[in-house]
Amino acid sequence: MEKYKFSKPVAFNKKNEKDKIILNHVKRRNFSGYVKKLILEDIKLKKPEMISNIPGISSDANIEKVSPNNSKLTSNKQPVAKRIEQLKQQTKKPLTSLSPQPFIPSSNKDINQ
Repeated sequence: MEKYKFSKPVAFNKKNEKDKIILNHVKRRNFSGYVKKLILEDIKLKKPEMISNIPGISSDANIEKVSPNNSKLTSNKQPVAKRIEQLKQQTKKPLTSLSPQPFIPSSNKDINQ
């Protein structure tokens, strides 16, 4: 890990109902980025002057509001099975054209003869 980076792991208990709900909600690839946005939003709500002092972060432009009733997010989501199928279609390799006759290896004779 780089000199200026550090990690803060998060543990979830699969038997805890609240943790199950959280795990189902955050099945995302960029979990770290998601958590950072949520933390910045929380800071903005509690201490708006802290966010305004950070260079490169505008308090309204970079932080999205996270709400459970956001219709924009739900309308674009597809069922998981359809998304998986689309990803499979995108990653499938095209079939190579088959030769009309199967390859038959020559006997062990020297090729140069």
